[in-house]
Amino acid sequence: KTPEATLYAAIIREIAAKGKDSRFRKEGRGQFALAGEHAKKDQ
Repeated sequence: KTPEATLYAAIIREIAAKGKDSRFRKEGRGQFALAGEHAKKDQ
C-alpha cells in the first residue's frame, strides 16, 4: 500500500468505529476534516 492509502484506510476505520466521536469527518470523496473539539483546538 501507499502511505496515502494507509492513512485513508485508518481514517475510514476510525469514522466507522467511533461514529460521532471520531476525530475526523468525511467532507467529500477523498476529503476529510477535523471534527468536534479537535477542530476547535486548532483555530
